[in-house]
Amino acid sequence: MLNNNNSISNILINCKRNRNWAENSCSDKLMLDCKKPKMIVTAFALMLLCSVLLPSFLFSAVDTAWTRRYNGPSNDDDGAEAIAVDSAGNVYIAGYTYVSGQGFNYLTIKYSDDGVQQWLQTYNHTDNDNDRATAMVIDNSGNIYVTGISFSYNTGFDCATIKYNSSGTIQWIQRYNGFGNGADCGNAIAVDNFNNVYVVGYSDSSNNRDYLIIKYNPSGNQEWVRKYNGTANSTDVAKAIALDDSGYIYVTGRSEGIGTTADYVTIKYHPTGQVQWIQRYNGTGNNWDEPYAIAVDALSNVYVTGESMGSGTDSDILTIKYNSSGNQIWVQRYDGPDNSYDYGTAIKVDGQGNVYVTGPSRASGAYDYATIKYNSSGVQQWVQRYNGLGNSGDESYALSLDTYGNVYVTGKSYGPGTYNDYTTIKYNPNGVQEWVISYDFNSAGDYAYGIEVDGQGNVYVTGTSSGDCATIKYIQTAGIEENHSCHTNNHISLNTFPNPFLNQTIIHYSLNQKSDVSISVYDVSGTLIKNLLDSQKEPGAYSINWDGTDNHNRKIKKGIYFLILKANDYKIQTKLLMLRNE
Repeated sequence: MLNNNNSISNILINCKRNRNWAENSCSDKLMLDCKKPKMIVTAFALMLLCSVLLPSFLFSAVDTAWTRRYNGPSNDDDGAEAIAVDSAGNVYIAGYTYVSGQGFNYLTIKYSDDGVQQWLQTYNHTDNDNDRATAMVIDNSGNIYVTGISFSYNTGFDCATIKYNSSGTIQWIQRYNGFGNGADCGNAIAVDNFNNVYVVGYSDSSNNRDYLIIKYNPSGNQEWVRKYNGTANSTDVAKAIALDDSGYIYVTGRSEGIGTTADYVTIKYHPTGQVQWIQRYNGTGNNWDEPYAIAVDALSNVYVTGESMGSGTDSDILTIKYNSSGNQIWVQRYDGPDNSYDYGTAIKVDGQGNVYVTGPSRASGAYDYATIKYNSSGVQQWVQRYNGLGNSGDESYALSLDTYGNVYVTGKSYGPGTYNDYTTIKYNPNGVQEWVISYDFNSAGDYAYGIEVDGQGNVYVTGTSSGDCATIKYIQTAGIEENHSCHTNNHISLNTFPNPFLNQTIIHYSLNQKSDVSISVYDVSGTLIKNLLDSQKEPGAYSINWDGTDNHNRKIKKGIYFLILKANDYKIQTKLLMLRNE
């Protein structure tokens, strides 16, 4: 049991991002530290190919839209542990900031899609000791929920959960103090369709540590608390939570077993708190097994990943699928080239039931990113490893998917002369690497712990960078014309001015024969934004204006768009950049 007089700074500052420091961590979770083949096709076949592929064009390049750094008032240790993006493109991060005289405080920031800070909130308990946010979630109404650990001289370390509205105003704060004023911590948080909030973590009792699961209603009233004490009556720590569409709750974590050290234990709860099933997994090495991430698909199948000691293989990336009744469907173990330490840190599942896992994996004595895709039957589709320029210390911590099945991973990669850098990678659905981008600040250590992708294909990462909280928005700048370009020709021409533009651009085009002409605008994901023209035209030169509105006459966001001109069997396209639309 943690001593209530211990300083959380000893727990946090000296955190090592592996299992060995987990019992002394506030969150008790793993916070680890186009060239194409040549083709000969007819013009008709080319046009047909382009029209079929248009909605699913992939991106091949990436640019930084903005970078925002937060350095707290004491110019000390600040960082983010979680990130979320709402439907309007607003970005939320949660983590910690060190304030002299107060220790660590919760830190929550909202940025607009342009990177303008909308508000910033910190939480410091009245005892002016240490408080640190570990997880965050947003609901469909734009409310933000943050949980973590907070110290009180009267009750020790408590699980403190806060709800903010979209304007950053506190709606409620709930602190949970368990048995005997022991340590209580929230490691993960989720919200259901009715804005009920679920927090999982751990709670100390007199001689052991148990899973902690709390449900709050939208007003912050505690609906129920559940704990899980494993078979060894020892240390049990919940690490991750997921909800299905019916509101059932799935929790996974580490639980010590009798004679089995640590095991995966995954539990399903009814929305009213009744246990539906418990599944324990002890690996082939009968040693340390610990899950760090969980996902649920539309059929309420459950997926967990983490690390598991194999028989002669050290720790492997171990992924399990259970059906909604708790029956184990498959288990997959990935052992890297060194037959050494490999562990899964993040997991996602797509609409077809494909499963994506990432985490660090050792090769040639150093860690690489390892990203794996399994189909719904558990058959490995591909594995991609990333060994950075420094050939040392590359560790992936977070993963996200877009609507087209592209995979994005981030973490830290050792660069020659730059130390550890944020490094973010995109793979297409077939596992082909589309791009890699890194971020270094003062060569002092940059670790990305969160990643999200919005509906327009923009990518957001956050973490800690040289002692500051650094958040980045990336724009994928090439898609339609670079990846699946349809060749220009001598029959039509297309030009725009100005480009980039603020509120309006003029589109100039010419035809050398009578043609059925269409002009359309698409966003970077291939979604139709505006039909500008659909008419028969005689040979000649023409112009048409676009005022930055969509087919419903709504002003669109600034960003990159693609203009497509079709004339009979010919097609030409160009990139547009809208800077501002007022």
